[in-house]
Amino acid sequence: MKLIFSIFLSSVILLQSFSCLIILGGYELNKDYITRIFCKNKDKPILHCNGKCYLENQLTEHQKKEQTPASKAKEKHEVLQFCEKQFAFQFISFACTSMHHSLYVNMPYDEISLSIFHPPSC
Repeated sequence: MKLIFSIFLSSVILLQSFSCLIILGGYELNKDYITRIFCKNKDKPILHCNGKCYLENQLTEHQKKEQTPASKAKEKHEVLQFCEKQFAFQFISFACTSMHHSLYVNMPYDEISLSIFHPPSC
């Protein structure tokens, strides 16, 4: 079941990514039919359009369909209205009269060791 689902999802993703190629392939396979029925310039054979106008319209419609979900998401605006009360602080200053006492005791060094420490040898 997982294999079938994964194959289905991968094929859908590939079809979506190759949709322009599918449109081009459909145009190439049905070029004569498109030239006879859908071409805007079929009464002007000098232009050698051969249905390229129809192909261009199909590709632009496809690009618009791909871009519309992203643009719709960008166009959504939500306006939030709320009322906020003003809050004012009154600052009170206190005079500090206490002395700061440190727990660190400055002990004088009587012996300054200038030798380098060597670990004991066995």
